[in-house]
Amino acid sequence: MHTDSGYCKLDEVVRKAIADLQLTTLHKYVFFLHYAIDGLRKLNYNIYPSFKSVVKDMPANKMIPYPGDMVGWIRLGWQLGDRIVAIVHDTTIVRSATNPEDDLPYIPKEYRNTALEPEIEKRDYSTLVHGHNDSGYFNANESKKRFEFSIDTQATEIIIEYVGSCVTPNTETEVPSAAVDFLVSFIHYRETRFKRGASHAETEATRREVQREAAELKAQLSDLSYEGILQAIQANVTMSTKF
Repeated sequence: MHTDSGYCKLDEVVRKAIADLQLTTLHKYVFFLHYAIDGLRKLNYNIYPSFKSVVKDMPANKMIPYPGDMVGWIRLGWQLGDRIVAIVHDTTIVRSATNPEDDLPYIPKEYRNTALEPEIEKRDYSTLVHGHNDSGYFNANESKKRFEFSIDTQATEIIIEYVGSCVTPNTETEVPSAAVDFLVSFIHYRETRFKRGASHAETEATRREVQREAAELKAQLSDLSYEGILQAIQANVTMSTKF
């Protein structure tokens, strides 16, 4: 599996992940290849990121796939005259009105200033909107690799600002042999998360395994031996293990 240069192809990594799960066919090959590419980007092997922007038409289903070279998104918006109006990420907005009594739950009710309750209630219901600028909101679906927009997003074109890589890994991409175990573990984690869900105990166990492999890889490439220094320089590794 290893080449003379200490590297192996991504195709071999994917086949190893399939063999480890004792799958008798290659029907999972394409899925596993995408997982391997995602894991490779999280390690940032020889990837020099750049800031990019792209304009995408809004489809009828309100879902836009991630750009193929995206490492991470910065912001999404739409053009209004000579400025960009940002669309709010769904974790930053109020999506349901709150009970005024729950607004400050650590203060007993008898000590509340009841004269302010109408104002509190007015404030809560006035913020019951889809984003601070009425532009809708979006969710970044990491498992599906797409942006999902609320039904009331009216923009016909969406501007995506993101951090992109200058290369696109494929089956022939060579990675350091030291990274094979990490990538295989990452593939298994993503497959388990797809089958069991993010909160399942088995998913959590595979996620911890990925973190262990990442820590071991980082330690190995940080070894101050001559060989370790050379491999670390060649790999140009920066670790990112937030999955």
